[in-house]
Order: sequence, then C-alpha cells, then structure tokens
Amino acid sequence: MSDALYRQLVEAIPADLDYDYLLTGGSRAAVVCGNYVGTGLLGSGEGRPAQGTEPEPAGSLRDLARLALSWNLREAGIGMAALCAYWNNPERHDGLRRGLASQVEPGDSFLALRPEFAGRKVGVIGHFPILAERVAPYCELSVFERQPQAGDYPDSAAEFLLPQMDVVFITGATFPNKTLPRLLELCPRAMTILVGASVPLSPLLFDHGVTALSGLILPRTTEQEWARVISQGCRHALSRAGRKVMLRGDALA
Repeated sequence: MSDALYRQLVEAIPADLDYDYLLTGGSRAAVVCGNYVGTGLLGSGEGRPAQGTEPEPAGSLRDLARLALSWNLREAGIGMAALCAYWNNPERHDGLRRGLASQVEPGDSFLALRPEFAGRKVGVIGHFPILAERVAPYCELSVFERQPQAGDYPDSAAEFLLPQMDVVFITGATFPNKTLPRLLELCPRAMTILVGASVPLSPLLFDHGVTALSGLILPRTTEQEWARVISQGCRHALSRAGRKVMLRGDALA
C-alpha cells in the first residue's frame, strides 16, 4: 500500500494554476478556483502537528492539494478541498463536460444503484443516515463505522469481512484519514462506489479499483455565501449549494 493514489491526483493539477481563496469553518474547508468550489472534511482532535504554517489565502492549487498527504487531519481536509476544486469542475473534466455524469438527488446514490445491489452482500464504510430506509431492506447489509451505532461493525472488522462483499460503498472521509487505499485492496472483485461531498470526480480513481464516484459539483457564488455554507457544516447545506452527480468508469470507456 502506498500514497500513489494521492500523488497522482495532485500531480495532475497544472503547476501554474492558482486558487482564488480558501475558507475554513466548522468541520469543512472550501477552496474556490475559477468558477467552481471544492470542499473537504476537516479532521477533529489534536493528532499530528501541522506540516507548516497556515495556508495562504490564495496561491498554487497544486501546492495546496499536496496537503492531502498530510497526517494532520485538518491539513488533509484542506488538501482534499483543493483536489475537489480541480477535479469537480466541468470546465476541466472531459467526462463532466461531455455530460457523462448522471445527476442524482441528494442521498440517492444508493437508490440509483439499488438494481445492482439488490439481493447481494453490501458493505458500507461509514454510517449514512439513509441506510435503514434505502439499503437495508434490499440486501444483506454490513456497516463498518469508527464510532459504531446499533447493528454496526467496528471499522476494524473490514479487514475480515470486506473481501466477502459484492458491492461496497465508501465514504469520502476515508480520503483524508488515508484508509481508502487499504479498503480498496480489501475488495478487489467488488463493485466499489465512493460517496460524499469531498470525493474528487477524477477518472484516475478508476485505475485503483473504483467503479463509480458520487460527489458534488459546486458552482462559485460570493465569498460571503460560501462562508455561510461551510459554517453550517452539514451535507444538506452543501447539497443545496450545488448538484450531486455520479460518474461511472464504464461511461468513460
């Protein structure tokens, strides 16, 4: 297991591309670059010290995105926001520009894929609030969660049980905490979907065993409006600010 996945996402960003501004508030970071915005989940707790000083309000997008490699989870969340600012932009992304991503309603990634997981073994990394209604009645569901709720497995159980799954949904929160590469190793034969506001819609991820990406396209508005959105820190505010799409690897073939 290596950090190659992260480095590929970062190095694809042009060296001369600058971001316009960075905002942090609540549990989220937002990076504005051109006409679109990327968001990342800021880690909580003390953890490792920051690699350096606080990022500049504006500057090199690639340099900011390199923070995704940091073991300081706040820095890593800022880096993921920078990656999304680049990859979740229809002006730069051929698959999005050609309309190959299907639009889904907030929370409906699971509904859209129900025909493909119905009656099968489904693993979900992260306890999404809609699982009981939209997933559990239609499959054999196993939920893996760092802070387990009733019926969940602890996330450590993924090492033993994930290889048995036919379909696996993985929260975008696994990007900044660096668990994603190992999770993908554990389910090489499964249909694997990355889900969340901080998922980069990059076709490079299809080379690492990902089947589909479900994320957000967030258009630029005013700095004041984005400060308000991230201060709320909830997925509903983000969903209202943009549109949720799903991009499948087979659509780009």
